[in-house]
Amino acid sequence: QLRWDPTEPLHELPVGQGNWVLLFPTYSIADEFASPLGDNPHSLTTGCYQVTEQGAVIEIAQQEETLSGEGDASPLLLQTLSSATQQQPLKLVVSTAGLGQLGSPAGYQALTGLMLSIAKTVQQSPHVELWLITECATATPNQVAEVRPEQAMVLGFAKNLTLELADKMRSVVDVESWSAQAAKQCTRVISNGLAQPWVLLRQQKLLAPSVVRVTADSLANKNRKLKEDGFYVIAGGTGSLGLSIAEWMVRMGAKHIALLSRSGVKDAAVERVEAMRKLGAQVVVPKVDLTDRAALASVLDSLRKDRPLLGAVHAAGLFELCPVQDLTVDRCQSLMANKVLGMQWLDELTEQDALDFFAGYSSIASVWGSAGNFHYSAANQVVDAIIQRRRQQGKPGISLNWGPWAESGMVTDESGDQAEKRGLLQMDQSVGTQAFGRLLNCDQAQMIVADINWSRFKPLMEITAVGSLLKSVTDPENPADLLNTEVELNPEDIAFKEELAECPEEERAERLLAYLKQQLANALQMMPEELDDTQPLIDMGIDSLLAVEFKNRVTKVTEVELPVVRMLGGANLRDVSQWMAEAYNTQISGDAAPEQDDDALVEGVL
Repeated sequence: QLRWDPTEPLHELPVGQGNWVLLFPTYSIADEFASPLGDNPHSLTTGCYQVTEQGAVIEIAQQEETLSGEGDASPLLLQTLSSATQQQPLKLVVSTAGLGQLGSPAGYQALTGLMLSIAKTVQQSPHVELWLITECATATPNQVAEVRPEQAMVLGFAKNLTLELADKMRSVVDVESWSAQAAKQCTRVISNGLAQPWVLLRQQKLLAPSVVRVTADSLANKNRKLKEDGFYVIAGGTGSLGLSIAEWMVRMGAKHIALLSRSGVKDAAVERVEAMRKLGAQVVVPKVDLTDRAALASVLDSLRKDRPLLGAVHAAGLFELCPVQDLTVDRCQSLMANKVLGMQWLDELTEQDALDFFAGYSSIASVWGSAGNFHYSAANQVVDAIIQRRRQQGKPGISLNWGPWAESGMVTDESGDQAEKRGLLQMDQSVGTQAFGRLLNCDQAQMIVADINWSRFKPLMEITAVGSLLKSVTDPENPADLLNTEVELNPEDIAFKEELAECPEEERAERLLAYLKQQLANALQMMPEELDDTQPLIDMGIDSLLAVEFKNRVTKVTEVELPVVRMLGGANLRDVSQWMAEAYNTQISGDAAPEQDDDALVEGVL
């Protein structure tokens, strides 16, 4: 997950030296930033811009230009930046701090056009470095001001540019709220320069992001048990990921699933939907465009007439790789709208529903950026922001920043191969779905879930400024150490250990079965009589992490090693108790244990 740590103190360098161009929402806000610069700049040019539902307009040196609706480079800004030379480089500072709220489709589109135009202009301008100032684009613990999704979108654009325009995009400073004091801090930060690709200014302190590993013992120890009396809504429900979530929900006890989809059920999805219905679940598939607020409201109202809404998952999304210079505003919007507008409408339209959970499927592209994903990084940053805002409002929410999934329809063979060479491995859907179930029950607003070879990935990222985020993560010498947390035996464990040693050999399997049922019931927060000891463990809501914790306790009591992969390969509790009894008896007698045929075990569960 992301952690925000104080940065090292800034150097006391002179403020404002060099050549500056400012582009702010108003001249008065620009003047607040410029005031601390004093007479130090070699040159200072101030401009402003307007973003309305009709588009974006910039004004510099009393010249006005309406930006192209396609997001083309700005001739006026190009001319302004043309004075930069190798000896006299230029700082372009663009601020969206102080910009009014923009929550409409046209407002998002106009802001996208502005940022795309600036990116293309800077790309074509030698010896120019770009600095951005945003306002409440992300949240920190105990933050008062609500996160603003349109500001988050700008931060997402910047994360892409940090990689795609690595020699030009310097950093983003995100302020909690714009003020004269914040302006003074921003001038100091930009004058000093920064090693971090983005920082937050909170209560006059600078905070930098760091990715830190989450250990198994800090997570919830069970999947969430779902209810039978209401609808669980999955936006993007007929896609590969949406169907995987739906199938997990049915296994967890859900009886009513609504798969929201623009296109309905097609091809292989038909069989998967029918399979869920045969298990007794009501699965409805309303056709709806998630970007159409009125249409989505109508679908949700029709579901409520049948039964209440209990949970929502937004798993809709599109993916493409496209360099900034080839993007247009329309191309950005066609990819971003399902996430940017779909998440916003789903959040607003379920405000009065007593939801048990609200999950957003996001991406690692909004954690550390992704070259060729200007639009995709921004869309997922908005997903993160809306979840953060829900948490600030006291509503449930978790954003899951996924790495690449196998068979998701979002990764081509070519892009998957390229990602693997960089250390980004494709995650098996069963593993991802197990992680989803586990994380849905933890009290976190945002988690990063990815299969990464850090020894490959980290050195590549360290070539860029983004590498500073990854200083705390490495590949463990033994990956199993992440899961093998120490187990303390309780009096019940100790008593059973003595009982097992003293009981007749022929009774050990049944004694073990009773003990295993009790331990698994404790882990799943159920009563032992609620467990079916003939049901496969993987269908009971036990995932890889929970299986390891369960295994560790049982192994310490019995001193019999139990392969986790075998447990999750279709085995039930009776199978497990029989295996353990046989191994225990062999261990007591001193005979050599029979060799396991590892090739026969289920591959890839972990």
